[in-house]
Parts: sequence; C-alpha cells; structure tokens
Amino acid sequence: MKSRNLSFKGLACEPDGRLPKNACCEVILRLAPDIEAVIRGRVVRTTNRETAIDFTAMDPESFSHLRKIVEYHAPQPEILLGELAQPAFPLSRPRILEFPRKRRS
Repeated sequence: MKSRNLSFKGLACEPDGRLPKNACCEVILRLAPDIEAVIRGRVVRTTNRETAIDFTAMDPESFSHLRKIVEYHAPQPEILLGELAQPAFPLSRPRILEFPRKRRS
C-alpha cells in the first residue's frame, strides 16, 4: 500500500477495502530489510480515494524512525519541534483497546 501523507499523528494512504472505519490496524514502515517502524493505529476515514489512519501507539525505536522520516521530508523541519512540544491528543481521549501483535515467521 502506498502512503500519500505521513505525520507524527497519522497516515493517509491508498484506499484499502480490508480496512473499515474504526478498525484497529498495524502500520509497518519498512526502511531496510532488517529495519522497520511498527505503529498501531485506528482507521478514521475510508473512501474510494483514500484511507486515513490515526496513530495510537508505537515503541520508542519506531518513533525515532518516524521522526527521522517526517523531519527529512518536511519543508521546514524546525517547525516540527513545536509539534513535539504539544500533546498530539487530549488527555481525556478515550483509550483504544489493545490487540495482540501477530508473530512474523
């Protein structure tokens, strides 16, 4: 699946009929054969034009990879520091139920 827009908060990508609105999912950004960022998310919009995923959780290593990708592609990377200083979500945001991570063979 090809991404169209990637940020600290989420991802917009090509539409995927397997991902209905409100579905929990896992986004895997493969950076090299042995390097990947694994990010949990929830589908917030799905149309015939795109699927939008809101990120809900990631480990520190995945965040480090995501940060580098977003900073590299940002026209003004210094503006991103302000985004990192502010919480992306309100503290009263309802918690998404966890789902088990699939094992890769």
